[in-house]
Amino acid sequence: MSNIEIEATEVARRLGTAQAEDLFVLDVRKESAYAQQRIPESTNLPIYEQLLQYDYSGLEANLDELPEDEEIAVVCVAGVTSARAAEFLQAHGFDAKSVRNGMHAWGRVDPEPRTD
Repeated sequence: MSNIEIEATEVARRLGTAQAEDLFVLDVRKESAYAQQRIPESTNLPIYEQLLQYDYSGLEANLDELPEDEEIAVVCVAGVTSARAAEFLQAHGFDAKSVRNGMHAWGRVDPEPRTD
């Protein structure tokens, strides 16, 4: 795993603990996909189509809305566009990582109940 990726199991583990306060989950998929399945407590910024075209304007326009003091786990369908977004965010000073294999991986996670 590269330094730009985070495993879906790690996201699930952290969301189930007090560490959730230090993790911001940014979902870049289309609103319709987000409505069907999402990571709990995630925030949707539907810029998937832009990222496919290497267009970062939608992400750049929302930088002020992202937390500078939390790790950002970016998720998409399979991890490709979220990796692009994470690299862009890292270049702008954010601690961002792509959820490896995206929602495909999240669908295989059995999240533990919150314990805080």
